[in-house]
Amino acid sequence: MRQSDLLKLPICKLIYPDTLIEDFKIKGLHYNSRECKEGYLFFATDGTHTDGHNYIEDAIANGATTIVVSHPLNNYNSKAIYIMVDSPRRAMSLVASSFYGEPQKKLHVVGVTGTDGKSSTVSLVSQLLDLAGATSGFISTVEFKAGNEIYPNPYRQSTPEAVELYQILKQIMESKSDYAVIEATSHALSPKNNRLGDIQFDAAIFTNVTQEHLEFHKTLKQYRKDKSQLFKQIKVGGFGVVNGDDKNHKLFVKATKEKVISYSLNRRNFKKVDCQVRVEKLLATSSSFTIDYNGESYKATIKLPSKFNIANTVAAYLTVINLLKLNHDQIKELTKKLTLLKPINGRMNTIDNDLDLNLIIDYAHTPGAFKQLFPSIKKQTEGQIISLFGSGGERDTKKRPIQGAIADKYSNIIILTDEDPRLEDSMEIINQIAKGCKKAKKRNQLYLIPNRKEAIEFALTIAQPKDTILFLGKGHESCIITKEGKRPWSEHQVVKEALTKRATKK
Repeated sequence: MRQSDLLKLPICKLIYPDTLIEDFKIKGLHYNSRECKEGYLFFATDGTHTDGHNYIEDAIANGATTIVVSHPLNNYNSKAIYIMVDSPRRAMSLVASSFYGEPQKKLHVVGVTGTDGKSSTVSLVSQLLDLAGATSGFISTVEFKAGNEIYPNPYRQSTPEAVELYQILKQIMESKSDYAVIEATSHALSPKNNRLGDIQFDAAIFTNVTQEHLEFHKTLKQYRKDKSQLFKQIKVGGFGVVNGDDKNHKLFVKATKEKVISYSLNRRNFKKVDCQVRVEKLLATSSSFTIDYNGESYKATIKLPSKFNIANTVAAYLTVINLLKLNHDQIKELTKKLTLLKPINGRMNTIDNDLDLNLIIDYAHTPGAFKQLFPSIKKQTEGQIISLFGSGGERDTKKRPIQGAIADKYSNIIILTDEDPRLEDSMEIINQIAKGCKKAKKRNQLYLIPNRKEAIEFALTIAQPKDTILFLGKGHESCIITKEGKRPWSEHQVVKEALTKRATKK
């Protein structure tokens, strides 16, 4: 892309100089001035704590020659041209799409939205596509896949900013994959950010909606509306898949004119859905169920525990058989392969130990995820349930006591600790969660330990054989964000080190 190509986009207006004197090649895009290099385009985006317009000179000093702004400036640097748009953040999608050659138009794209289950469902769709003989890549909270390469998501964003998003889509396209599966968050779908605004989806999946991210969306109504944007972007001839057990599913059905397939695990809803799922056996490491769809019944087993894993699997299964237009025999073959599905990092991961403890690491950090997780764990636990979790700083504060109350209903012991306090006071977050933990507090079984490493060590110290310890909220994440910045973190590693420490003490 050259600067003149950028000016052909309808949203872009040159404001300095008056005319384009030299037509430089744009070598890269970024919204972080520190990441700019020679020939880069810099988007002066607005952030939570600062304004990108304050860093224009830094971007130019690092080599940027094209600056995208939202308003005229008092001073201009002659080393760069300045282009004005309504919103640099919203403009990133169209510019990045053009810069990377519109890779989304050369792929079949699947989007997955919902408060909970997005990452797992993205992985399951991709795994099933590959098992069915197709080729796929994906973008999720946990990791990215392009061809045979899988690598961790380093951005702490489930749906990356458009600059990274389109770069990854180009990698998926160049890996000769036919399909790209994208985790579509409410932030990314919101018109305020518009990260996914220039993608038309072949298929869209809706898992559920519970309270989350009200610090951004302000109201639950707006949160739901922003999520339903995914279904508005289903292309002609595409389709949607919705969880008919979620009370909000009709909003998503109405958001598109294309076909929508609904599924249910709740017998009360069976008459209202296209696919009925009869749960037959739930074990600690597997689940068995029957799928009734299009007049046929398919017996299925997955090596994943709990109803929510069944729901995510069924959503992915329905998406793949409709994407690939599989016939009855092909569906039967794919159903047999469901046993090959693997969990993703940080989702219901168990840690082996010699203490007869059930140790589970999971990313659950919302009231909805807690409501799905705790009942199944309760049924599978012979001893006590010890729950260890926190809540993200500078995020939805209203959910904190709700999380506490749900954990309080099912847990014998609760340990509240840091998740990502960010710039908030750590103990203030913990005390807000503790307001919901009334029973545990009354029993003197509520512990407030901000240091997560110390909290994990304490949990393993008090646990007895047959107990379950739930390490919730961090899952796959590789850092903890505090006032001092990011510090490296691995929940799996810290738990294993704590196990070793306990064994050494004994």
